[in-house]
Parts: sequence; structure tokens; C-alpha cells
Amino acid sequence: MNNASNGSRITTYVLPGERGSGMVCMNGGAALHAKEGDTVRLLTFCEVDDKELETFIPLVVFTDEKNHVTSVEEYR
Repeated sequence: MNNASNGSRITTYVLPGERGSGMVCMNGGAALHAKEGDTVRLLTFCEVDDKELETFIPLVVFTDEKNHVTSVEEYR
């Protein structure tokens, strides 16, 4: 997580929430690095094997101020 409001950067885990709610809730230690109203960027990673790498296409998801998806673009 990168907090664009205060410059904080942390690595943490994600728990699923209610689909479509637009809620991003910081728990535990992550809660010390963000407050309600902050603009945060969530970056994810995954491991792929050589075979998957041939067809894997990373995505960038853009949201509005209520965290509803506005567009999804392939990152090449």
C-alpha cells in the first residue's frame, strides 16, 4: 500500500470485503499508516511459472473517489 496523502509505504495482507461496497479498511499495523479520506494505491503481486508467464497480462484498475471501478487497462 502506498499512501499518496502522507507518503507512507507498507506491505501487508488483504482480506476480502463485501463486493461492490467500495470500502477499503486498514486493520492492524496498516491502520497506523492511513486515515479516513486518504488516497491510497494498492499494488499486488503474484508468482507465475514460466508457462504462465507466456500469456500473463498484468492489469491496472482505476477507481473513482468512491472506489468503484471506472476502467481496467492492460499493463504492457
